[in-house]
Amino acid sequence: MSFPIDHWNDPRASIANGFEHNDLGYATSGMRAAAAVLHILDMPLAELQTKWLLDFGCGTGRISRPLSYFFKFTKAYDPNRECIRLAISETRKCNVPAHGKQPERSGCPRLVFVDSLDLSPEYDVVCCTVTLPHLTPDEQAAAITQMLACLKPGGVAVLHYRPEYCEQLIADLWGEDPNPNPDGTTQLGIYRKES
Repeated sequence: MSFPIDHWNDPRASIANGFEHNDLGYATSGMRAAAAVLHILDMPLAELQTKWLLDFGCGTGRISRPLSYFFKFTKAYDPNRECIRLAISETRKCNVPAHGKQPERSGCPRLVFVDSLDLSPEYDVVCCTVTLPHLTPDEQAAAITQMLACLKPGGVAVLHYRPEYCEQLIADLWGEDPNPNPDGTTQLGIYRKES
């Protein structure tokens, strides 16, 4: 089901809304999603720590925060400014330094939240969890195209999607065969950008 961008203006009520008033449950759901991303990447920790990550459609940062501990640098992007405002606020409550500006390649901060995106290919990993099923087909195509533009050659994207909405689109844009998922549940897939 797709939603207009202003649907997310009350992020805690619309993102993982079963945990709207439960900070621990909300954070734990983000940690579980981050663990799923790390599992599918299946990279040694030393390798992850050299990578730049883009969390595309980050919402309030509940997945970006735990992922940022494993990557050299994490940029968390969401087009909704209220999501970014809340992401920075909630991240500071967790004693994680969070900023809204791009660091130098070798410097801190390790986690940055932004509501606009430069489509230059500077990221080793792009993840997009739970966002794509909420977009229209045209919005999905635009988002996946933007993600691909942000990946370095040889980079990988981890996408959480509903196969009936996105699988053929991903195959067409990425040039990979879709992995059929006949039960129609959401699925987490990894896609590599050719070098």
